[in-house]
Amino acid sequence: MTPFQKVAIVGTGAVGASVGGGLRARGLATEVWGLDPANAEAALAAGAIDRVAASLVEALDGAALVVLAAPVPVNRSLLADGAHTLDVRLVDAAAHVGPTASRTWTIDTTAP
Repeated sequence: MTPFQKVAIVGTGAVGASVGGGLRARGLATEVWGLDPANAEAALAAGAIDRVAASLVEALDGAALVVLAAPVPVNRSLLADGAHTLDVRLVDAAAHVGPTASRTWTIDTTAP
């Protein structure tokens, strides 16, 4: 199996670090990035991730796989209320860029 070039793990506590370590140990990822202000440095020191991302944008940029391993309230805090759009496009090894696929969703944390 061809490894993922970049994997982003949001939340590198026990679960996220285990996923990162497993991906690395099995050669399933070329590079694993972690985003977690509380735990990323420890995950890096333990060898569970290769790099610590400074922001969500940096973590997700170019990632072939994204793992959300943080508690739900933490994941919610990464995106503010309102509309959000994720644009994804394929770039192959020869630098051919495919069409963009977009998905939009709305986050509303206001109680009914």
